[in-house]
Amino acid sequence: MAEEAVFAGDTTTLTYAYLKSGAEFLLKEAEETIDGNVYTSMMALISTAFFIEAYLNHIGEKLIAHWDVIERKLSPSNKLDVVALALKVDLSFGSRPFESFSPIFKFRNLLAHGRTATIGGTWKRNLGSTSQGLRPLWLQLSNPEEARRRFDDGVRIVEYLHEAAGLGSDPFSLMSHGRGGRIG
Repeated sequence: MAEEAVFAGDTTTLTYAYLKSGAEFLLKEAEETIDGNVYTSMMALISTAFFIEAYLNHIGEKLIAHWDVIERKLSPSNKLDVVALALKVDLSFGSRPFESFSPIFKFRNLLAHGRTATIGGTWKRNLGSTSQGLRPLWLQLSNPEEARRRFDDGVRIVEYLHEAAGLGSDPFSLMSHGRGGRIG
């Protein structure tokens, strides 16, 4: 029988890094397969929104007193504004990467607060094509190209804020860290 020992310590898990890794995995799947890539693209986009917001919570906690009290009352856009004010940085929403911020969260909200959609109209397509004509916006955006663009911009947003906070240039170098040792 193996000897047992008692240990004590702590571990910090960087949730945003796990979510980014998951988005990257899903994106790779979407880009490498045709069958089902609408689903992996959709989930990569949602995970991108998740890792950006998780990073805003991570950095907000480091920069702003009582972040844990105010963050639940703030939209992702408001969180970004508060973090940018604390860092004294200007954000250009008219160009990449920040032009992707609102569309990523609009996409997330369309699915998080999903509604049945009926869309009417006319469309043209080649008779041999299998593409569908009328689809809700979230389904139109669920493709590998859109997911890649938004993922890459999401990574750049996080890197920009991380560097502006003086925390280095690679916010994704660790997924967790901790310390501990045997106490008995």
